[in-house]
Amino acid sequence: MCQDDQRTDQLIDANDVTVTTPQKFVNSLKKETIRLSQINLMIFDECHNTSGGNPYCEIMKHYLCPSKQEHVAEKPMIIGLTATVSAKDSQEKKEPVEKNLISLCSKLACKNISTVCNSNNLVEIKREINRPINDQFEHVLKVQYNSYFQEYLNIYENLIKTIKTHLDSHELLDGKDIGTLSFIGQLIILKRSFETKGDMNNIIICDYLLLLTQKYSAFKDLPIDIILRHVSEKIKLYHEAYEQSVPMNNLLNEISKNELDKILQKHKENPTTNSKLETLIRLVKKHAIDETKGLILVPTTFYAKSICDYLSDQPELKNIVKPTWIVGQNSADHSLTINDQQAKLRQFGEGECNVLIATDIVQEGLDVPTCSYVIRYEFVSDEIGTVQSRGRARAQNSSYYLITELDSTNHKREKNNKFREEEMDIAISKWQTIDKDQFQRAVEMKTKSLINEWEHALSLETQRKNMIQKIGKKDGSICCRKCNRELGELLWLKKRNTIYFINNAEFFNNNDCRLDSTYTNKYEHLLMGQVKCFCGNSLGGFQKFLDRFELGPLCALKCKQVKFKINKQMPFIEFEQWSRNNYFDVEELEEI
Repeated sequence: MCQDDQRTDQLIDANDVTVTTPQKFVNSLKKETIRLSQINLMIFDECHNTSGGNPYCEIMKHYLCPSKQEHVAEKPMIIGLTATVSAKDSQEKKEPVEKNLISLCSKLACKNISTVCNSNNLVEIKREINRPINDQFEHVLKVQYNSYFQEYLNIYENLIKTIKTHLDSHELLDGKDIGTLSFIGQLIILKRSFETKGDMNNIIICDYLLLLTQKYSAFKDLPIDIILRHVSEKIKLYHEAYEQSVPMNNLLNEISKNELDKILQKHKENPTTNSKLETLIRLVKKHAIDETKGLILVPTTFYAKSICDYLSDQPELKNIVKPTWIVGQNSADHSLTINDQQAKLRQFGEGECNVLIATDIVQEGLDVPTCSYVIRYEFVSDEIGTVQSRGRARAQNSSYYLITELDSTNHKREKNNKFREEEMDIAISKWQTIDKDQFQRAVEMKTKSLINEWEHALSLETQRKNMIQKIGKKDGSICCRKCNRELGELLWLKKRNTIYFINNAEFFNNNDCRLDSTYTNKYEHLLMGQVKCFCGNSLGGFQKFLDRFELGPLCALKCKQVKFKINKQMPFIEFEQWSRNNYFDVEELEEI
């Protein structure tokens, strides 16, 4: 087993079987510390994920593309395992499932499909793998709120409208519903334009609007008071992060605090009701008997923590429901270390907690035989997610629920998922009878097309890298995207694989380095804390490379948090991903 502080190449020669994450294997292939000729068999679990930029695709580029291929007589055999054969790619989802099956096989260079056909094996599967017995749509109903809900929502909307009037070009937001993707998207575009100009006042206004609107859609799903306290705390931290007083920051903080406190006080006197939350409590209470365990799947990390807090505060669930929550390591609102995740999964598995609220990180792979019910609370992904999440309800006579509003987007999406799931079953059944030679020819044609597509993309990336090398390194400065302050010299920036970092002592002296009480091993890095600008903007992780301790501490810069001045000239240059950099070359760390 390849642990978080190990590399795959450290284990491959000394062991017959190595279990590793696909990304670790890709890293070793790129560094050429592992060659495919060293391997006889590769097994891809959950192989339906072979799509887009998934590491499985990166592995297959080394396997299939001539520009990356090793000159070896034999390639390793590949086995892909999956419970679903639908597509992950949004374009492929528009095609029939039969074509998705061909596409998946082409990406894995696979010409044969094996399914469980033996009648004895089918009986065994049905005996060992339980399926939920209820109708998942039974609690999809019209949502009801009491009269106070709209009153409080109106006050919140008026607060947003008041702050919006201070923004230059605010008319670009007119006609867009508050909290929608189009509203938030336009706001982000405006903020970027102000960042390029270095317009601090308008950047601050955009930040306040984003803090207020990013959780707006959650009002119809979560307790209002939990959302308001979260937003209030975020605004307080934002305001306090500025070491120097900024009038616009002070003004918007005061306006926001007054209005949010007003709503919280009103809510304390006259709480709102939400029939979706009432349904959730009723179902959890219904199943909280004996030693049953339940899984609640939610769309975001904010929902996970909020639902956990809400269930913990319900008097009628006291002493019978012991909830906990789990999310990923890089979540925006709440995050957990690997050790935290493992501890929470252990608590759930061993019965210390009997309800686990989680994002989709546990939708695949979580195996708790005593899990007797799964509730998806306003969470619907695709047909693969439907199959995978239902499979988490492993106990006999288990239940599987969806809580969403009747005829909502999620309700319609799930009905389509059910249709696609039926198509998957039909496609597998049909495959038993189709002409195998015809199927293999279709896969070969698709594979050739895929190789051409990948090779073209690789060629463009090579051209981009060559262009950047011709442009060369540039004098300039790295600046905080939030407050415009110069953080350090552009020439201090280095890269290793996809990590862009600074390990210059002057950089650390000029910024706020905050160490965690405990350090965390993550892949090939030791995470030690955060580096922040004095305005509170998080610039990146304070860490060390586990295999290059001689480099000392470094800051892995977040591309979205910084901007650049070439030759100290305005305007600022910024891009959302390091791979979009077409302006200057960066020194690459030499491997040893």
